[in-house]
Amino acid sequence: MDIGAKILRSKIPEIMTSAFLQNMLDWHVGQIARYTKMQDYYLGNHAILLREPKDATKADNKEVNNYAKYITDVLKGYFIGNPITYSEKEGTTVFNDYIQEIFEYNDEEDKNSKLVENISIFGHSYELLWNDENADPRFTEVSPIEMFGIYDPDSIEDVMIAAIRYYTVENVDTKETSVNVEYYTNDSVEKWVMKGKDSTEYTQEGEETPHTFGKVPVVEYKNNDFRTGDFEGVISLIDSYNVFSSDCTNSIEDFVSAYLALTGVEGTNAEDIAKFREMGILLIPVDGKAEYITSQLDSLNQEFNRKRLKEDIHKFSMTPDMGDDNFGGTQSGVAMKFKLFTTEQVAITKERKFKKSLQQRIELLLLNHNTTFGRKEYLDVLITFSRNIPQNIKEIIEPLVKLTGIVSKETLLSQLPFKIDVKGEMLKIDAENKKLVGDYLVEE
Repeated sequence: MDIGAKILRSKIPEIMTSAFLQNMLDWHVGQIARYTKMQDYYLGNHAILLREPKDATKADNKEVNNYAKYITDVLKGYFIGNPITYSEKEGTTVFNDYIQEIFEYNDEEDKNSKLVENISIFGHSYELLWNDENADPRFTEVSPIEMFGIYDPDSIEDVMIAAIRYYTVENVDTKETSVNVEYYTNDSVEKWVMKGKDSTEYTQEGEETPHTFGKVPVVEYKNNDFRTGDFEGVISLIDSYNVFSSDCTNSIEDFVSAYLALTGVEGTNAEDIAKFREMGILLIPVDGKAEYITSQLDSLNQEFNRKRLKEDIHKFSMTPDMGDDNFGGTQSGVAMKFKLFTTEQVAITKERKFKKSLQQRIELLLLNHNTTFGRKEYLDVLITFSRNIPQNIKEIIEPLVKLTGIVSKETLLSQLPFKIDVKGEMLKIDAENKKLVGDYLVEE
């Protein structure tokens, strides 16, 4: 199976047809196996669970060590555990005037968290924007299992010219299923449906519906340039760890259930064995012998291999082992950052890709609000990421205090390691200063 998600580059017809839709969907169905595998591994449905027993008389444990979920959850928490913060370029008000309210209405922090989870699992994901029945702008994440973009084949960049979302609906009364398709372009949305299992063609439902976003109202979020998931490259190591862990447990169980061999005690019968089990005592003749038949457990070699696999999983996924003693205790910010250096390289790539997609989200929202917006105004919104790591607040605050009078208060406030409404805080400081001046004048 290929590594990384694929995208579709294709021309699109001026008038949509059932045949074109079917061709596009057939292409996407060919990508589903990879997406399903990645989702299964995150949820704990690993290959070890399908292993057939070699010997029906032997132990057959199938242990899932869900490193896939661990890798995604740790990297997600490190990258976006602290919510993204937004500010504005001096002299602009586009975020406070319009975007901030939309973000709050759409629970933007939760949507971002889900998007980061999706791109970690699948390598990329999508976000759909629309206006609800009250004409309020909405956006939500959509799994690449049910949505894909169509990109301009003539562009050197990934320029989306259309997008398709499709899903199956079942009528609980008739048990009839239908495949519903939503086709998005730069200016409209079309809905198509294929009803019944015997149907072979899609039919359009109603007329195309214009939208006001000015572009395809879908944003792709990428994990990296190759659209690979965070644990995709170590699945073989996870499989090996699962096999090794399961086999170790099997060996221990088989050791406990070993056969007892009796030599020189030919007169022993079933009743004697029963008494031995009950009392734990066995009478052996002078020339007799009793011993268990087992395979020898090489515990040192087992522990070495287990540790090696574990370290390789962390190393090649660039994910820290939070159970390691090196992450315990009180450490300086510099020491912690050094230990997280490789993880930070992953986060830097995520940040660059995610920031670009967030800018596309803001651009679409501004275009939707006013067609004169969006071409450049989205760049007036400043996007700040902060890593979610234990921090020594004193280490951070002290250099900021020393910069007082050298840089603006707004800049200093934006560097604080906790979330703060910088604009609102500036207004409060201004009000407090005016009050202090007023109180001083009254005393005079």
